[in-house]
Amino acid sequence: METVLVFGGSGFVGRHLVERLLDAGFAVTVFGPSPEPCLDGRLLDRIAFVEGSITDRDAVAAAIRESGADRIVSLAAYGEGGGGLVRAAAADGAKAFAVNVEGFRTLLDAVAEAGTSRLLWASSTTVFGHPSEYGNQPVDETAAPRPASLYGLTKALAEQVADYYRTRHGVAVTGVRLPLLFGPGLWYAGAGAAIRGAYAAAARGEPVTVEGDPAPFDLMYVKDVAALCLHLLRHRGPLAPIYNVNGFTTTFAAIARALAARTGTAVDHRDVPAALLYPPMATGRLEAETGFRPAFDLDRATADFLATLETD
Repeated sequence: METVLVFGGSGFVGRHLVERLLDAGFAVTVFGPSPEPCLDGRLLDRIAFVEGSITDRDAVAAAIRESGADRIVSLAAYGEGGGGLVRAAAADGAKAFAVNVEGFRTLLDAVAEAGTSRLLWASSTTVFGHPSEYGNQPVDETAAPRPASLYGLTKALAEQVADYYRTRHGVAVTGVRLPLLFGPGLWYAGAGAAIRGAYAAAARGEPVTVEGDPAPFDLMYVKDVAALCLHLLRHRGPLAPIYNVNGFTTTFAAIARALAARTGTAVDHRDVPAALLYPPMATGRLEAETGFRPAFDLDRATADFLATLETD
């Protein structure tokens, strides 16, 4: 049985990826500071969990060696405080750089020494600046990063570090620039909290007000992220250094309409300007080179998310 090693696998995306890997027949080892907040006893009984920090070179190298994993996924990012990754980085830049940049370099060093065949990692749409900086047009992988947040800066720097190890050390490393995510198990605040709260209230049959910037934005259901990671780990042949990723482009007004249609609940919508906006992602390269297409549009994601909330 093949093993996949997941760094940062105890978080929101990590839990869904672990479940998807187990269902696909992989053995899974998760490396992180704690199984919390998302790995419960049911999952811990089915995986190997290694406690440690991605900033600890010896611990990272030992985890790779002892797991026997030939494929690795890194979802590790600094997120203390529960306010989301952007807020966490703004609150403590030193720790954000230590984990998101230096910790990632530590992992790449260990992967280079181990000769691991594939490393997949999570970058972010936050590497880009305001849509107006790109002519209010979709951006592809050739667009220049212009981060407007410290978290985005750490991801932009991590992309450069990954490119260095890919070109100078032959590491088969590929990043995926993830947009705003939502779905079952989202526990932190941040940009997705308003969406989570609206879905939870609608599932209870309560009146809902969906608040958000009126501009269209990219959104991805977390189950599609797990499916994407599995798809790329299984992909035969080379992968590009970086891929733009998106589930679908939507608006908060469209989310309000989808919730109302699915639940029959009164759902209002109110425009609230956002502090940060990002350009829509052009994702043609991902589909053309790997064949991946998201399974969830807004309506299907809404139905699935509400079903999970109703069974809680």
